Amino acid sequence: MLRKFGIKKSENKESEARLRLQRELFKYQKCTEYGLPHKSNALDYNPSLDMFAIGTKDGYIRIYGGPGVQFCAEHKDDVSIQAGMFVCGNLITYCNDKKLYLWELASTSNNATTTTTATTTSSSKKSSSPSSQIQQPSSFCLSKDHDFLYIGSENGHIYSVSLVNFKLSDQIIYRENLMQSIPDEVRRLNQGCVQSILQHPCHHHQILMGFNRGLMLLYDTAHKKCLEYFHSNQQIESLAYHRSGEEFVCSHSDGSYAVWRTNLHNNNNNNNNNNNNNRPSPCKAITKILWKAIRDRNDSLMIYSGGMPRSSYGDHNVVTVSRCNAATTSTAAATATATTTNNVCCCFDFASKIMDFVVLDGSNDDSDDDNDDRPFCLLVLTEEELVAIDLTTDPWLPYKLPYLSTLHSSAITCSLHIDDVDDGFYGELKRIGDKQCGNKYSRNPWPIRGGTDYNADLKVGHDILITGHEDGTVMFWDVSSIDISLIIKYDSTIIFESSSSLLPAHDDDDDDGGDDDDAWPPFKKVGTYDPYSDDPRLAVRKLDFSKQHQTLVVAGTAGQLIVSKFETTPKGLVECEVDLKPVRLNLLDRHFVWKGHETMILRKGQLKLAAGFQPSCLVQVHPPAACTAVCLQSDWQLVAVGTAHGFGLVDYQQRKFVDLRCTLNPNDISGSCDQGMSRRKSFKKSLRESFRRLRSRRSERHKKSITNINANISSPPKNQQQQQPTITNNSSGLIDLDVPKPVERAVEARSPDDVSGSIVKVLYFADTFLISGHSHSPSLWAGTNAGTVYIYQITIPDDDKRKDDEVQSLLAKEIHLRHHAPVVSINVIDKNGQPADQSNFKISKVPDQLTNQTHSVVICSEEQIKIFTLPSLSAKEKFKLTAHEGSKIRRTAFVNYISKSDPKYSEYCLTCLTNLGEAHIFTYPLLRRQLKVECIRKDNIVGIVSCIFSEHGHAFYMESPSEFSRFTLSTTASKALPNCGLTVSSHRPIGVNRVNNNNNNNNINNSSNNADKHPTTTTNNNNDNNNNNNDRSDNVINIMNVASSIDDVVRRNDDDDDGGGVGDGGNDNDGGREGGDDGNVVAAKSSGDADGGERERAAMMMMMKYKASSM
Repeated sequence: MLRKFGIKKSENKESEARLRLQRELFKYQKCTEYGLPHKSNALDYNPSLDMFAIGTKDGYIRIYGGPGVQFCAEHKDDVSIQAGMFVCGNLITYCNDKKLYLWELASTSNNATTTTTATTTSSSKKSSSPSSQIQQPSSFCLSKDHDFLYIGSENGHIYSVSLVNFKLSDQIIYRENLMQSIPDEVRRLNQGCVQSILQHPCHHHQILMGFNRGLMLLYDTAHKKCLEYFHSNQQIESLAYHRSGEEFVCSHSDGSYAVWRTNLHNNNNNNNNNNNNNRPSPCKAITKILWKAIRDRNDSLMIYSGGMPRSSYGDHNVVTVSRCNAATTSTAAATATATTTNNVCCCFDFASKIMDFVVLDGSNDDSDDDNDDRPFCLLVLTEEELVAIDLTTDPWLPYKLPYLSTLHSSAITCSLHIDDVDDGFYGELKRIGDKQCGNKYSRNPWPIRGGTDYNADLKVGHDILITGHEDGTVMFWDVSSIDISLIIKYDSTIIFESSSSLLPAHDDDDDDGGDDDDAWPPFKKVGTYDPYSDDPRLAVRKLDFSKQHQTLVVAGTAGQLIVSKFETTPKGLVECEVDLKPVRLNLLDRHFVWKGHETMILRKGQLKLAAGFQPSCLVQVHPPAACTAVCLQSDWQLVAVGTAHGFGLVDYQQRKFVDLRCTLNPNDISGSCDQGMSRRKSFKKSLRESFRRLRSRRSERHKKSITNINANISSPPKNQQQQQPTITNNSSGLIDLDVPKPVERAVEARSPDDVSGSIVKVLYFADTFLISGHSHSPSLWAGTNAGTVYIYQITIPDDDKRKDDEVQSLLAKEIHLRHHAPVVSINVIDKNGQPADQSNFKISKVPDQLTNQTHSVVICSEEQIKIFTLPSLSAKEKFKLTAHEGSKIRRTAFVNYISKSDPKYSEYCLTCLTNLGEAHIFTYPLLRRQLKVECIRKDNIVGIVSCIFSEHGHAFYMESPSEFSRFTLSTTASKALPNCGLTVSSHRPIGVNRVNNNNNNNNINNSSNNADKHPTTTTNNNNDNNNNNNDRSDNVINIMNVASSIDDVVRRNDDDDDGGGVGDGGNDNDGGREGGDDGNVVAAKSSGDADGGERERAAMMMMMKYKASSM
């Protein structure tokens, strides 16, 4: 009756007890991001915090300290970060909207945060005072005492922003005043924009400014006069002081650099002339240069980017580190071929464009040696990777990154996640992976150690993310925490002739990865990013892995499938053409004409296999189309592979194929053959018959067909039983007539003759009841793009006859879904609601004597979820997602959700991801939805397609080509949830004068008794405000916008500082803090409970205040 009037049937409401249990089991939390942020553009390092920050063109900010210490935030507006600068524990960013943004690391009274994603709240007020126009900023310089930020502009003026109140200062250095103290012949020239600004390392009231047309001025800010001028005939790119302050170096657009000594006016022109010598050919500009002193004044490091000859090495992205004395650097060009015996030079060659670099040194340490910067690390940010180079070793070697690893060294094509890897296997993987690295990396510990990781003592299992790549390599990554590091690398292409990869040479331990020492320039390849692939057929399409038997399956683009086993010892010489003779699966007749790529050719000769994953079986599918599905059953030593033409079953122990099936329509097969149109039939007649077939299909579509379960089941007649679809079981166990149905969208049935319908989407092994309810047998399930499921019964010999007797298979049943929707997943579930015989889970063996066991199979198509009982294949439950909500299922998994209060209680639930980026959790067997949440942006199609679920409710998806994002739908504690903190000095000049009258307002409202010891800004970050971001976390990092416009800088009166802030009541929560001796503990805490001191420490979290006033 309800359906007659178009009224939906409401979903059954859950009881209060069930709602409480849902909160114990399910919760969406954004965890972290793995890999380098996409479009990284800015880099800066803070020696006091011992942390560095990365800004991106998308407005994201990432701050990294020691391993396990990461923070992130993002701009509210769609802006691109152009530069970033640390200021006393704060961060200033300049964006393409011509605004400066202040990010303050402050404390909050919240006791937890489960995400570092930032939300912005604007509370800035602008007065109507006159504004002063600043043209496009061209350079920035922070004063040594962090009181001012100097801004050089395109019009040649230098502005200063007071960091005490983040306002524009009256101390503006106008270009006209600067030009009054230089000769007329130089003054008449247009000197261009302010290219670089430096503060004198010893006399802080002196600043050195360089104009891009060649003029350099030393200016005294105290006496407001120009002390000295220098002029170069070349366009200036960058300036750098020597530590002593008596000399500085400037780099030029022609690829040269020159050293200048102050107070020696007569040598200016001589230096300029000398610096043009020794340049063999036109060179690229040196965009940035740094000068670091070591040991004594005559020994230093000159570090610069660019400077390569355009004709020969113009395509190289190079950062050069030259160790030399002052006498040689004063006249040396960037690409000069003249060297001395005391000089050491290395050109670090990167595969992508260099964005920025910084040198980590000990110049801020307490030391009596004023002539030693003590540089120890070079940090280089490129478009595609971050590289850290150890400057204390000989030769200079890169560090192995504990985070920000280059996941996309070759483009990622597929991925797989493995939970709870045992310590023994993980240790062996780690050991062999370290041996693969040899001496390519520095053995010194990671030099950046800022912050504290509170998750370091949390005991969790080892989680591994496996990625397949375009060049045929497979990477194993440790993702047990918020960091990601490479464990081991496997090259699946070493057995093929077309592979250009070299064999692992572990006995060449003395190789440091450098090039010929006699070559010039002395290039040295660094970084792992390599976007080029020699052969597109090598790309990995599908992966499967068995952690019980340590077996890896790699399926490629040319129909090749490689079964590899993990071995701890190297293997002797292997004859690929004999020992790895491929098992051929001919899915089509030999007369079929394949017009695609050829099969891979095995490598000729002998091959030495190193320890690690060693290939044991090769399967070649014909036609050699890309593999679309793969499934491994290591207990039975069987593997199944599917393509767009069909699927096959292979016994990799005996290296024999067991069975195969072509899924192509017979018409497609004949149409694919290289045959012309038959001349016996006219074109008009063929067209007429085509229209007749089309009309007949349409008429059949409207016929009312009586079916069992909206699916046609092909099986023996005794198994065909009529099922009444009008009776269902409700949650209380009562039988209700399901007469009133929800109003559903009309779903068009797909044509069974669709060419893409032959694509095999799912392969699945299960030991279940296939023929009768009293005996179980191994089976293979194959689902296609046309909604067809093939079920094969497999007969496996006993263990004592396994090596001799053959495995046999027989087609037992078929299922044809009515709408021919693509099959997304197949799962056989036992009576306890647990997945049965699935390789990705702990296999639950079915006993030999079964009398009351019942199994069900859950088949998920793009449109709906159906549960069938076994062996009758009668319908049990279904959920029509597309008809009800209009979305389509893209990924599914049975996930074990564990209660956070009682770890002994857990539920296996079906978890789905739709094409709209929404995650749905359904109970089994009633298919009652427990959670629906938006996890991925619906426009991120690559992220939705690449999403994978873990056994315990975590999910990974590609946020960008270089990043994996991770979220969880479970409430259990994990090291992947951020729980870190840092100690920030209480004395911060920014905002110190804003609240001087009431020191009590500076004390944080904290349940901890130690909170009063740390005077900080009061911030009311209530839980109610933190739950606005789609329930992504209990607390999110609050960012308060305090941008100051460079286009229209407005001074703000002191009264405006008392405006409303973030929180309740509009109180002034942006007040400054008084200086003090104690540090403020800043932390980001996950939602796990903490007791005692842990609770006190968790009560302090990191907050990036996005402060803002008009200047």
